[in-house]
Amino acid sequence: MRQQVVQIVLQNDLPMQSNMFSNFLTVTRKPSLLFLIDGVGALLSAILLVAMVLPLQGWFGMPPYIVRYLAIPAFALAGYSLICYLIKPSNHRPYLVFIAVANIIYCIITSIMLLRYSGSITPLGIAYFLGEISIVITIASLELLAAKTSNKTGSNGTAY
Repeated sequence: MRQQVVQIVLQNDLPMQSNMFSNFLTVTRKPSLLFLIDGVGALLSAILLVAMVLPLQGWFGMPPYIVRYLAIPAFALAGYSLICYLIKPSNHRPYLVFIAVANIIYCIITSIMLLRYSGSITPLGIAYFLGEISIVITIASLELLAAKTSNKTGSNGTAY
């Protein structure tokens, strides 16, 4: 399926887009890289929540206790993904599905908090949290795609 999509893009004389699309999908064949990207991203998210959003609460508008509640699962998910990266499980599918679902739940909770506190959240806060949600959803989608296609790859994430 992916090869067909890339071929269609190439046939339509869109080399830059096809190259970006192809590179984007390449990461799905490397589950350990996905765990690393997810772990570092979640760690960065948690650090930004604690070190930037929390102290500058007036600029973002999210109540401090909510920011703390969002940072806790971000740290936990970072730990989970980084441990998966380090141990490189032979059957990575359930680990990818778990982290993808956890990421989606995190985004749903963040979206609910945006709606719940929409009266106090500033435009900068909206931009920050929507940006975070879009990045996390993209990573979760790649993780689900990698889990779906994992029966076509070996335990180290390389294609047969």
